[in-house]
Amino acid sequence: MSNLEQRLRALPADTLKGIRRGIEKESLRVRPDGKLSTRPHPAALGSALSHPHITTDFSESQLELITGVHAGVEACLEELTQVHQVVYRRIGDEMLWCSSMPCGLPADDAIPLGRYGTSNVGRAKTVYRMGLAHRYGRRMQTISGIHYNFSLPGVSNDGYFSLIRNFRRHSWLLLYLFGASPAVCSSFVAGRTHDLKALKSGTLYRPGATSLRMGPLGYQSDAQASLAVSYNSLESYGASLQDALTRPYPPYEKIGIRGADAYTSCSRFLADEVRTKMGVRRRIEVIANGIDLELFDRSEQIDARAKFGLPKDRPVILFTGRMEKRKGIHLCPEIVETILKKHDVAFAFAGDDLFHFIEKEFMPRLKAQQLKGSVHFLGKLTLNEVGSCLRQSDLYFIPSLWENCPYSCLEAMAAGRAIVASDAGGLPELIRDGENGLIAKSEDAPAFARQIERLLEDPSLRERLGRAARRTVEERYTDTGIAQQSLDYYRQALRLGS
Repeated sequence: MSNLEQRLRALPADTLKGIRRGIEKESLRVRPDGKLSTRPHPAALGSALSHPHITTDFSESQLELITGVHAGVEACLEELTQVHQVVYRRIGDEMLWCSSMPCGLPADDAIPLGRYGTSNVGRAKTVYRMGLAHRYGRRMQTISGIHYNFSLPGVSNDGYFSLIRNFRRHSWLLLYLFGASPAVCSSFVAGRTHDLKALKSGTLYRPGATSLRMGPLGYQSDAQASLAVSYNSLESYGASLQDALTRPYPPYEKIGIRGADAYTSCSRFLADEVRTKMGVRRRIEVIANGIDLELFDRSEQIDARAKFGLPKDRPVILFTGRMEKRKGIHLCPEIVETILKKHDVAFAFAGDDLFHFIEKEFMPRLKAQQLKGSVHFLGKLTLNEVGSCLRQSDLYFIPSLWENCPYSCLEAMAAGRAIVASDAGGLPELIRDGENGLIAKSEDAPAFARQIERLLEDPSLRERLGRAARRTVEERYTDTGIAQQSLDYYRQALRLGS
């Protein structure tokens, strides 16, 4: 018996019989001459934004047909067939291109992006596709495929990641058997450098190639090749995706500012970064973020100390934000230890802990210490809860390694809190050391502990800095004032009258 047979026999029968599957199939709409149709998504097919079975992928010309979830293979394929039949009855003389690699394509900028109406969600979907077009080109996005979605009962996260690792290990064979795409229409690579050879008029191929769609001409890029996505566990996978999503990629950053006639930045720090790293030589107008003080002041108040179990008779030191390194959360255990060894106070941490830092690293470390005060993890809060926590805390700290003009700091200032902020990014533009808050060196936990201790031991300083922070917001960072600055600059940039 082969190793594969042994592994299959080890699986409970109910697991294999309980597989649920569904299909998402992409196909280009083409004209009778085999060229891409540039007509809008047919109204007879319903709304591409909300239809449960017929939508568009990247382009208006790229249909995506979606089945429901099925216990049997035959039922799944039957539904996909029926959806195809509905589509063909409603697209007139057009056809669905059956190949993964695209049909004859027009110039890149003539390939229409998917349009989903004027709602915020609809516009966001189109803007997302604009970004894809800038990063990868529209032609590459017309490569179509099939997504086969499946689930197995009783399989853990670790089991699914084992499946993923096995798939990646043997993906070369799966692509050879099921992803064959050795030839392509010459229009797909028009204007690009390539080493393909002519097979016949209008068709290019590469001798020995199996899957052009998964090679450098298709779904490969230098940006993606630089990422190291982990498939070892859900935690490591999430962490690697977070890193991929937040890590700057200079070539893409330059795309975002190419050809602009006017530039704005929410901080001088960011403006300097853009000048230095992206080579922008034109003036960059600094217009900070603004906060709606009227809305902030009239938001519903709750007894945050009672709701979250915070002590009523001791000072509370508050942190708000995502529990990730960029926000300086890795510095907090040392800061908390230093303070609680000497002071009977409470630390409160509010925000999303996607990687379970508090549970896995922070709290176990503190439990081993003899500390005077307490630490409270509040989780992700509503805006009203954040406002109440800010007003009912005694001081606020923001140890971020990178910030521009963070709303978290503006909200703490609006609440009149004494703030200890890092000297990273644009924070020193909001907090002036000794005037409306205190500054500590970025990535320096002892420096933060010293500044927090200074505020704990001097209530009058806390009060003075908190009042000054509120006054700073009232004078410089109201939403109406910032809106007027923006309007004045746009009028000037566009050379409009008042």
